[in-house]
Amino acid sequence: MFTQRCHLNAHRRSIHFGEKHSCDFEGCEKMFTQRSNLNAHRRIIHFGERPYGSDTRCTHLTTHQGPVLQGN
Repeated sequence: MFTQRCHLNAHRRSIHFGEKHSCDFEGCEKMFTQRSNLNAHRRIIHFGERPYGSDTRCTHLTTHQGPVLQGN
């Protein structure tokens, strides 16, 4: 069951109609059911974007925003 019509439509396009979004970078054969996932893939894999850091004292950057464990 889908709580939003747009989620149902996305499900139909990807599962029932086989709509896929493919990466257009040379040599990359990745395919995604959602364009947003393709865009994230391109930014992270092909452009090396790492927009999320743990804090100003740490130089480690990550691709996903979320909780960060404190290290020693």
